[in-house]
Formats: sequence, structure tokens, C-alpha cells
Amino acid sequence: MIRSHANDPNNYLSAFLFPYAKNHLYTDFKNGKPVGGKIDQIKLFLFLAFGVLLIACINYMKLSTAQSERRAREVGVRKALGSTRNSIAAQFLTESLLISFPAMILAFALLELFLPYFNHLLYIHMVIDYDSALTRAVLAGLIVISGLLAGSYPSLYLSSFTPG
Repeated sequence: MIRSHANDPNNYLSAFLFPYAKNHLYTDFKNGKPVGGKIDQIKLFLFLAFGVLLIACINYMKLSTAQSERRAREVGVRKALGSTRNSIAAQFLTESLLISFPAMILAFALLELFLPYFNHLLYIHMVIDYDSALTRAVLAGLIVISGLLAGSYPSLYLSSFTPG
């Protein structure tokens, strides 16, 4: 039946079904495959969010290494008392992870504060489901990844000091 409606007999048309639940994200189709729509905007915003997170991690790295003069004495004393480079690096990574946890809590407190204004501005109703296991896993993953990423260079740099 589809072939009978095509102008060119060599042109093959086929019907396809697409889940209605994804209709609001994928609105552009080419040859029966979704090629765009609002999902492109979501991907762009995710890319920008991770870019901002990466810039924040790099900023933390730079600030930590800039303050290394203050921590050099501590590292020297710990090395003189027998600490290894790995234990000092682990300490700085742990400090970075402990800083990223309250930072994430502060970020989500600000999100909850400004989300009603954002919803009113765009005439939408967006809520964050904190009871979801996926949401909690993503938050925990973000805390660990950003903490390890931000603390990796400072921990390696500061643990390489030699007491002199």
C-alpha cells in the first residue's frame, strides 16, 4: 500500500512506529530515524554543564597549587616523620572529596531556591526527584568524579615536595 502511493517505483517507503513517550524530545526524522529536535538542546545544555564543571575543577586545581607554599611545611613535616608520597596524595584527594560534598549540597540548595523562578520564567513545571535511585547515583558519581578530578593534580603536585 505504501508503494502504491510513492511517485517513483524505485523509491521504497516503509511505515515505522516511534514511542510516544519520546515524542517531545525527537521531533525531526529522516528516513524513519530520529535526527533531532529538542534532544539537541538537551545535549547542548549537558555539554555546557559539564564544561562549567570542568572549568570549576581546573579553577580548584589552580587555587590549590597556588596555595602550595602554605602547605609545603606540612608536607615536609609529614615526610620527615615517615609518610609516603601515596599517603600524602591520598590525604589531599580525600580533602578534595570532602570539599566537593558540601559544594554539591550548596549547589542543590541554590537549585531548589531558584527552580520556582526558573519554572515561572519558562512556564514549565520541573521538579527534581531526590527519592530516585538514579538521581542519587548520578549525584554520588558527580561528587566522586569532580572531587577526584579537582584533587588529582594538587595531590600529585603537593606530594612531590621534598623537605629541604
